[in-house]
Amino acid sequence: MNVTPMRIRPLLQSARSALLAGTFLAVAAPAMAAAPVKVDFEPPQIDAQPVCEIRAPDSVITTRWDGWDGQSLSGMDSTLVRRDMRRLMAIDPVKWLPVGEKVVALLPTIDATYDGDKQLMETIEMRLEAGQAADVRAEGLIEKALASTAAEQPQNQRRLGEWLMQGKGVAPDRDRGLQLIVAAARGGDANSLLSIASFQQRGIDVPNWNVEPKMTVMMGFASQVGRLDETICDRVVNIARAYRNGDIVQVDNELSERWFRFAADLGSPDAAWSVADMHLRSEEISKDNEVMLHYLGIAATGGDPNVLIQLGRLYEDGALLERDLTQAEELYQRAAASGDRAGMGRLTLFLDRLREGNPARTEDYDKALSALIESENAPGWAYPKAADRVLAREGRWAGEQKAMDYYAKGVALGDPEAIRQRALLNIGLGDAESFYSGIDDLIFSVEQIGRSGPVNDLVQANLCKAPDAPLVDRVGYWQSLAGAETEAPDPTLGETLVQAKDGVAPTLPFHMMSTVLDHAQAVLSVDASASDLIALASNEAISAEEQSYWSLIAARAAAVSPTDGKGWVDALGDNLALRFVDRFPQGKDAEAIALQLADQGYGRAMTLLTTINPETYPDPTTLARTFAPVIEARGDFEASLLGLRYLDSLSDDQKASLIRHARAATTCTFSEGLQMAEVLAEHGSPDQFAQWVRISKELVKTESAWSHTNLGDLIMAHADMLGDDAAEDARNLWLAGYEKGDRPAVFRLMTEVEQPETPGYDPEKAAEYYVALAERSAPDQLPSVLDKLANAQADIRQDVETRVDTSALWLAAAKAGSSEAMLHHARELRASASNQADISESGEWLRRAANAGSAAAMVELARSLAFGIGAEADPEAARDWLQKAAALGNEDAVSLMNSMQIAEVATQ
Repeated sequence: MNVTPMRIRPLLQSARSALLAGTFLAVAAPAMAAAPVKVDFEPPQIDAQPVCEIRAPDSVITTRWDGWDGQSLSGMDSTLVRRDMRRLMAIDPVKWLPVGEKVVALLPTIDATYDGDKQLMETIEMRLEAGQAADVRAEGLIEKALASTAAEQPQNQRRLGEWLMQGKGVAPDRDRGLQLIVAAARGGDANSLLSIASFQQRGIDVPNWNVEPKMTVMMGFASQVGRLDETICDRVVNIARAYRNGDIVQVDNELSERWFRFAADLGSPDAAWSVADMHLRSEEISKDNEVMLHYLGIAATGGDPNVLIQLGRLYEDGALLERDLTQAEELYQRAAASGDRAGMGRLTLFLDRLREGNPARTEDYDKALSALIESENAPGWAYPKAADRVLAREGRWAGEQKAMDYYAKGVALGDPEAIRQRALLNIGLGDAESFYSGIDDLIFSVEQIGRSGPVNDLVQANLCKAPDAPLVDRVGYWQSLAGAETEAPDPTLGETLVQAKDGVAPTLPFHMMSTVLDHAQAVLSVDASASDLIALASNEAISAEEQSYWSLIAARAAAVSPTDGKGWVDALGDNLALRFVDRFPQGKDAEAIALQLADQGYGRAMTLLTTINPETYPDPTTLARTFAPVIEARGDFEASLLGLRYLDSLSDDQKASLIRHARAATTCTFSEGLQMAEVLAEHGSPDQFAQWVRISKELVKTESAWSHTNLGDLIMAHADMLGDDAAEDARNLWLAGYEKGDRPAVFRLMTEVEQPETPGYDPEKAAEYYVALAERSAPDQLPSVLDKLANAQADIRQDVETRVDTSALWLAAAKAGSSEAMLHHARELRASASNQADISESGEWLRRAANAGSAAAMVELARSLAFGIGAEADPEAARDWLQKAAALGNEDAVSLMNSMQIAEVATQ
């Protein structure tokens, strides 16, 4: 084992002989700074073999010595113990100094060669590393070492020389320090040789050293190689680093890689990782994937977390290695088991991704996340994830405080997501202090971190969540910033599917999900179950992209039974599951899915249960009582309003809590603003109702016509709660609805202008509204409009008839199937008939009206048949039509039937 490689021995022996004899020629030029020298020093040619002792990962070393009793080193190897101490002092010298001093005191018990000189030198070194230079100097420890036999050993001479030159723990003495380093170099100490080479390159005069820099470096490298023993890898790695760093030799990355490879072939996982890393980054050398993978495998044997993580990523990504998530997880588990923060973090993120496709892995994810946040120096991003899990398990409201604590820890570490989420929780608390604390965090996110997402949060917060909302000026400011951002166009379904990984169906945006469900609804029966969605994966009636989407869903749902509500929600995702049940409430699995979603706090799922199972859930009051605990712990916006409306005997505090929850959960849409106002009109204070009316008036500005009309209706219905301006506000909203084309708004406005007794009577405006009403009415709505017009003031009716062809409108309604319009058109034809053809056409429309169910038309048709007007006389048919009309409750038909019977009796 202890054999010097043949390529190194001649150089090493001749160099030492020359140094002892002083035969090297002096460099001609005086000492001056110079560039690093070019030295071609190749690794020895020897077969790969396991020589080096593999250094344990830091976590293993620290755990081992954390558990040491401090009493005995029995059974331990002296060389490895000293190696561990060097590593511990590098990790945390202050913490590990007491352990190191105990070890130094006990090492002679396991190593007879470990004498007082070694104890003294290692004690000095450890104490200097721990920052105790003043104590070392005060106790004269270095002077003691200089006066002992320790100063005769090359390695000790180098360290003593460095301390003297630096004045570390001893009075500075540069000349004496240099003399000791030169003596160490002449004794063959590799590090001293390389130090002298460094001095020479920096222009530092080295007395009594006449060897040129290149030869000094080569001797230093040769001494680093030395014997082929278990510590050779640690030594030759210094050569590899020298070629990589370029401090004492010119940078030569390819030669550096060969030296790292040499150490790796002798069993060094750390060196193997350096080889793999150079090829992974491919910035310094040409990448060779085969070499990289080979040395990654060697590196992984050492258990270094960074190596395990990198190899795990290769298995996870599947670019250079065949994709193997099981192997990737095993490597991440090993990295995490070492206690390494990066390893624990990578495992956590990996499991988080896995659970998207397999919710059964959520428990594993929770364990990994818990271990991560309980470790020292957990990363900031872990805390918002932990908070999210608390909210998922315990509920949005029940877990609020615990989540807040986690977010605070993430904020302390500067995590952007923690800052944002804590801000949103604070904003939702309802009081002014918390609200403005949250606003400050969001502004910080925008201005300091440069995050655009919080801009929309700021818009919503100022619009409908501030204690004195709406803060219109602030809303306008943040909306202007949001509008200035360039938004990427919405991706297509195909583009969205490209991003899907590991068979996980992507979460579709609302509009895309609606389109996909529209197409599903077109090909499925009304009582379709969630299991029927699987068949859509091969249904050619929908697009190939949609088939691909449903195939991803099918893969997750393959093992789910019809009654497994949780399984279906996991397979479909909350949003898709909720919208599916909304579309297909008659499906056999609809109740199971709705119950699961209701238990998760979705108010819409709760209300759907009255449609799905009206016997068990006959009314909203039953729903509110059934899900009261869920509403309290995790109810969303709709659930909170359901509780506020229908829970019995709510205390003021309980009402305030539900109102706060609804306010915090709202997404600030007009629909939700209107709902909030409607509920507060009945269950809130006048001030709360008035505030949400103001909020809704801001939200409605970008909404469609009907929204304005509905808000106007609400304001008018509760005008007594809003003050003198309520009626004018309602009218302005109706006008806005009218101008946007809303039909019901016309009726609201018409009541003010069509009757002479009203203060706002305006025949011209009334005629305008009638024309608009006719234009905005569907054919089946026209008869009621035209009937209303017939009863209008004469001047209004005449004005409208000059603008609108009412006969054409009646005909359009008749052709659309209105029995009332058919009857009216028949009467108009009969009244204006000039020949038999007109009378026959009138009779035909009359018959159509009767067949369409008009009782009045049946009576008129019976008269025509009875007396042969416009049709051949047919008393029996006339009697049949009268009987049908009488069955519909027509009094004229009953009277005529009685008259016909009397006439028959009289003629008998």
